[in-house]
Amino acid sequence: MIIRRVVLAVAVMAFAFGSGASLAAPAPRERARLIMLDQCVESSSNRGNLFEEIAKNCRCASGRTAKKLSDDEVAAVVSADKLTGSATRVWNEQMKACK
Repeated sequence: MIIRRVVLAVAVMAFAFGSGASLAAPAPRERARLIMLDQCVESSSNRGNLFEEIAKNCRCASGRTAKKLSDDEVAAVVSADKLTGSATRVWNEQMKACK
């Protein structure tokens, strides 16, 4: 189980940062996207070998949600380090659109 989580975390980092990783802190909207992506993949990690499909849906929904959130909603997600309030509604809508 631990190895699976480590592999999952490495995969999320690879998808999130690609080949142009930077040591600077990401902008708030990007940080919110990464928080949503991480939560999505983590909550889906117990679904066996469907990682590619889950990761695809999570990337789609996190990107779409980050674009649609207001600056206040982005700030709330970043400060709570998780989806909160109306951002959850937007997330659910985008997750349905990405499946």
